[in-house]
Amino acid sequence: MSARKFHAQQNVSIEEYLKYFYDIPAECPYGMAETAVYRQQQFGGLPDSVLGSFLAAGFRRNGNTLYTMNCPGCRKCTPIRVIPSEFVPNRNQKRVWKRNSDIVVTLGSLTITEEKLALCGEFLGERFPG
Repeated sequence: MSARKFHAQQNVSIEEYLKYFYDIPAECPYGMAETAVYRQQQFGGLPDSVLGSFLAAGFRRNGNTLYTMNCPGCRKCTPIRVIPSEFVPNRNQKRVWKRNSDIVVTLGSLTITEEKLALCGEFLGERFPG
């Protein structure tokens, strides 16, 4: 399905839901000097058609939170949607894929280890400093 067809199918209006969103100023997660403003809301559950409309409109989802950046005077971070069936890697992406072909991913039971806790702590420290 093309991106155009995907967007055309997402015809449910999100306007009636936008009144429930609120803005949260924060440090820019992309390192820009400007103050970032997250426009977000948590929903217990949305119909697939409504969620699809939000995603097609550039909103992002984290758990049950929908958000978009609403920074005054800044539009440097632009969300994109990649249709997996239409993705064609460029030369650089093919090179990276080849260079990392030795990486193996395995699924296992959930376990907590010192190594995993340290990695999680490092990530959280970088992502949410202070």
